[in-house]
Formats: sequence, structure tokens, C-alpha cells
Amino acid sequence: MKNVKFGLVLVLSIFMSVYTSCDNEPLEGEFDMNDGENGGGNQTGSFQVDFDDQTFVAEQISATLIDGVINITGLRGTNQEAIILTINETTIGTYQFGVGSSAGINGATYLESNGSSNVWFALTDGIESQGEITISEINEINLTMSGTFSFTGFIPSGESKVFTNGAFININFED
Repeated sequence: MKNVKFGLVLVLSIFMSVYTSCDNEPLEGEFDMNDGENGGGNQTGSFQVDFDDQTFVAEQISATLIDGVINITGLRGTNQEAIILTINETTIGTYQFGVGSSAGINGATYLESNGSSNVWFALTDGIESQGEITISEINEINLTMSGTFSFTGFIPSGESKVFTNGAFININFED
């Protein structure tokens, strides 16, 4: 029951952060790779991950490093398909998804689209890892970060989806 409650809170917070806009404009702090504003036209960072025999390549990327939490979001397509990574740390290192610490549980989520009810998230009992993220670089001068990730996401029915070869390279972050 604890996992279900945490999952619902996680899903609701993700929906609130991703779908606060009524149109397809980038959310505050995101980079529209085509607009030339907020570094978007010069955005050299990338975010991608493999699943279902395809590669998800984000068209919009946002990241924050605030109050002890790193949050990274990659959006694709007009339906706002999203991958969201949340880590309760702010330093380079390797961290487990779905595992709790005194800072909280690190999470990885995939939202199929804003019209779908499927939300895949890496969540367990807080003890068993459902993947990992490695933050390999945080450049405080240029406000960029890089790393790799992989995870297994679940929907409430118990079905799973495996996400591999995830990478984010030189993505801008706000602090």
C-alpha cells in the first residue's frame, strides 16, 4: 500500500510539473531546441534512452539542481511524451532508482503521452533497485550536467518496460 501511495504522489507531481501548460509551448525552464531563446537555438545537450526497440530522443530538455534534488526531464513530440528522472542528491556519483534514503526515494518515470493513462515508474518497496543513474559531470560554471541511466518501469497492472542506454550530455540546468 505504501508503494501505491508513493506512486500516486509521484505521478501527480509529475503531471503537475509536465502539464501545467495548456499548449505545446515549453514549460518554464525548458529549452525549445528550435526557438533560439533560453539557449535553445544553441542547445548542444542531448537526452536519449532506448526502449521498445526504438530510441527516445528528447526534443525539449529541462533540468534543475535545487534544494538537494536533481530533476531532469526530456520531452518528445506534440503529445508531450516524457521521461523524468529525480535524484535526491546534487553531486556526481551513481544512485539507485526506487531505493530510499534519508533524503527520499530516487525516481524514474515515463509518461507515454498526455492522452494516455500509462505512466511507467521505477518504484519498489524502497529497498530493491529498479535501475540506476550515474551523474558523471556537473559543470557549475557553464551550468551543464552529463550522465547515463537505465531503469525498469512498471504500471499498476504489474507490466514492465525496460529502458537502457540512457544518456544526457551537456544539458543545461537551473540552480
